[in-house]
Amino acid sequence: MARLFLQIAFAVIGINFTLLKLGEMLHTDSPRLIAIVACLPAAVVGAASWLMNRSFARAWPVVGCLTLAWLGLLYAGLPNNNRGLVCITYLTLAVPLAALIVEQRCWWSCVRTYVLATAGALAFVIWFEFWIGNRGLGGSLQRLGFLMAEEGGTRTANPNIIGGQLALAAVLALMLHLKNAQWDLQAGRPNRRRSDFSPLWCVFLSIGCLLTASRGAFVAWFGGISLLLFSVRNQTTSKVQEMMVAGAMGVALLWFGAIAAGFQPWQSLQERFESPGEVLTASGRLTIWQDAYSTWRSKPRYMAIGTGIGVAPDRLGQHAHYTLSDGLTLVALDSHNTFVEWGLSLGLVGVMAGLALAASVYRQASRLDRLDGTYNRRAMLLTFALASMTFVTFYKLFFVAAAALLLAAMSEPAQRAVEASGLVVRPSGGDSQHHRNAAA
Repeated sequence: MARLFLQIAFAVIGINFTLLKLGEMLHTDSPRLIAIVACLPAAVVGAASWLMNRSFARAWPVVGCLTLAWLGLLYAGLPNNNRGLVCITYLTLAVPLAALIVEQRCWWSCVRTYVLATAGALAFVIWFEFWIGNRGLGGSLQRLGFLMAEEGGTRTANPNIIGGQLALAAVLALMLHLKNAQWDLQAGRPNRRRSDFSPLWCVFLSIGCLLTASRGAFVAWFGGISLLLFSVRNQTTSKVQEMMVAGAMGVALLWFGAIAAGFQPWQSLQERFESPGEVLTASGRLTIWQDAYSTWRSKPRYMAIGTGIGVAPDRLGQHAHYTLSDGLTLVALDSHNTFVEWGLSLGLVGVMAGLALAASVYRQASRLDRLDGTYNRRAMLLTFALASMTFVTFYKLFFVAAAALLLAAMSEPAQRAVEASGLVVRPSGGDSQHHRNAAA
């Protein structure tokens, strides 16, 4: 039953960027609340797993950051702080889900469900933009992912956020294809079965990431895929051939779109990279980050413990005098950066805790990847970190799946957790190598 709960949670999170549009089409109120409710059974069962079983989700940097976030919500103020409540909900949900994945040893199955659900959501977006949105093929390829509301004036999705999720899903899809020659991330043993996951899923998700024309998402995708491709040297010739064929099919599909629509699918992304002013200022984000730094320095309390969770955009908008077109009405200003938002929300205390968590995660990812002979964890971590530079991830539902998978992947595989320190033999890429087992 626990595995079923996890599959439901990851399937729902995988389609999260279509929820508002689906809610509008089905005349359903609060579709995101329904999605959170769908994750609760796995979270409740996972809470017991977190308390009773060893996993990286119980590491002190993780617990410390989560505790600080809860305290930040309290001194930010609960009344009307819906943004803070959303943030805390997503941060908290990721921890028990990670613990349950480790206990059930179903990391790969959760990844598979998440990737397929994300691919299905991407197919829905393309279908809606082309057939329902009346934008035509050329219009759909200009920039994918706005999912305009019925009245035509409101966006129900954001291409940058969709692109970030697609970038991570593409990396995970390639990991699924390559995993036959790699170690099981949770069982601590080599995978003997041939992977049946086609590289075409990675190609499809990668094309979707490209069509969003999100520069941050493209950089995240490129970084993760490039790092992951170092694992290709451990693969069989047939695996490499399958990847090359899938890549060629993806290129052919892009050219078909260019010919059929009279528009190059990569043109929007290319144009956005060719604008020096846009690139150097990160589409105006650099100014926002400077304002965030100025806001952080404006009060000793902000420097020490921050503004609190959920209210940083309000304080940033007030300090930067960010107003509506009337020039009088102050509005909130999003920092468009996960790390800037965290520092402004929790001050120096939060920055130190975040650095401790980042160092712990990177060290664990590097150690376990070296033992496995892969780049899996580091590729995931790099993709997520680069995507986090362009939007605040922990206010988005996709953060729950991404964080849960990352925390679970950093957990010591079951077999290693019970092995005593000493020399152990583990095959990597067909060759046996001696690794020093540094398991805690």
